[in-house]
Amino acid sequence: MLRMKKEIELIIEEELGKDCPSFVRDEIFENVQKLSPLDGILSILPLPITKSAKVIVRNIVKTFYPKISKINVVEIQKQSEEFLSMESRVVDNSKSQNLVKRKFAVNKESAQTYITSLTATTTTKNELTNSLGLGFDWGGGVKVSGSDEVKSAIDKSLQQEYSISETKKINLEDEIIVEVQPQTRTKIFVHWKLIWQHGIVKVLDSWKREIEIPFKICSKITFDQEVIDE
Repeated sequence: MLRMKKEIELIIEEELGKDCPSFVRDEIFENVQKLSPLDGILSILPLPITKSAKVIVRNIVKTFYPKISKINVVEIQKQSEEFLSMESRVVDNSKSQNLVKRKFAVNKESAQTYITSLTATTTTKNELTNSLGLGFDWGGGVKVSGSDEVKSAIDKSLQQEYSISETKKINLEDEIIVEVQPQTRTKIFVHWKLIWQHGIVKVLDSWKREIEIPFKICSKITFDQEVIDE
């Protein structure tokens, strides 16, 4: 039985890695012991378990591959800015002796997007867009099974939290009022920028391990106004 257990341990390490937690190993052994002795797995003979029995054990072990069990989206009190574009207007009052006032309508639109920065113990930081091409490692060389499901789950969590869709836009419409002095030529620059709200996606797997995936979502558009007199 001891030799059999050692062989099962080897299969576990081959499939799940050496960092497979003890409670997962215990559960695997319990599942193996439920099998009929006719399968050759619980043979009391001091011989290696048979090839066919190893296949059965390996299939059981694979069902304990770590899977996503819970995802939480946590917003943090942090914002950042990103330059979007610039536009300019000119009011030429250089030939006038009077003060003039001008009003300009400005507007900007952008798709509402989000980005996640995946960081885990043994992975390199990756900038990932909405497609979230996750092939991440939880440490110890063990990758989460069902990566498509993981990508879909994280996407869905963020989309539901912020009501994001492929067609959703964010926009800003505003007015700029400028007073131009006599005999002055004035340039008005509008510096558009995106405001990103930061947060963390907390992902818990079936091995009770948790990783935190930072994300940022484009929450609004704003602008800075610059006026230069010539």
